[in-house]
Amino acid sequence: MFVARSIAADHKDLIHDVSYDFHGRRMATCSSDQSVKVKKKN
Repeated sequence: MFVARSIAADHKDLIHDVSYDFHGRRMATCSSDQSVKVKKKN
């Protein structure tokens, strides 16, 4: 099981949820700043 110690998602407020696509190539985060960010794995 993967445990993230920190997530650099550039949100301006608390991150409420993190989700990965089936293959683990993209990560989506949602925050109290009312934004959703999707990042590709490097």
